[in-house]
Amino acid sequence: MSSGLTSEREGAVAVARLARPDTLNSLVPALLGALSDALQAADRDPGVRCLVVMGDERAFATGEDPATYLDRSTGDGLDDAAWRPWQEIARLRKPLVAAVAGFALDAGLELVLLADVVIAAESACFGMSQTRFGLIPGGGATQRLPRRVGRALAGDMLLSGRTLGAMEARGCGLVSRVVPIETLESQAVALAQELARANPLALAAAKDALRQAEELPLTAGLAYERQVRARLLASDDFKEGIRAFMEQRPPLFVGR
Repeated sequence: MSSGLTSEREGAVAVARLARPDTLNSLVPALLGALSDALQAADRDPGVRCLVVMGDERAFATGEDPATYLDRSTGDGLDDAAWRPWQEIARLRKPLVAAVAGFALDAGLELVLLADVVIAAESACFGMSQTRFGLIPGGGATQRLPRRVGRALAGDMLLSGRTLGAMEARGCGLVSRVVPIETLESQAVALAQELARANPLALAAAKDALRQAEELPLTAGLAYERQVRARLLASDDFKEGIRAFMEQRPPLFVGR
């Protein structure tokens, strides 16, 4: 049976496409696991510099059918295997771009929160509905959403099930850019290709520092930034970047 995921390469960009349109790309465990495996494989591939995840025009991704929860227990909620794909995607070293059209709901919104850059079509809709069924999110939204959009708006979304359109999502910092749906894929891939030409060490370091900003107190985060920057100053790629700038030529980064 198909995993509901397709993977393709466009130069140094790996694109993972959720393809279960009959379920609005519901992130059932099998699909989430397949997505994590595909993104991890691309993350390990030295020929890949940037990752893109997208759905289709109707839906980026949604949560599971509520009926699937009827036979679950406390033990299922604490199952490390169910939590592992979220951790694996969060730990990716290469930049992850999410291209969002249509619904990004529940687990779909949690996947958006793991992306480094989010490009949304004007049709995009973001929301959390699980409290309506007596549940809370299980992929990190209660922690990541308030860090992204602020406590007040996150509370509104998580408690009431309020949804955000693309422009409102951009205004609160959930989305980076809003584009016409006809150009969503091309703009997402073009951005990923632009990132793929940048220095891979600096991109990985910046992504890691941004991730630490969500977890560390300010003083500790600033100290971490200095440590990472000091390592980059001593890298061959940094020296190559400076030489290329001075010589007005494209840099030849080697990742060290």
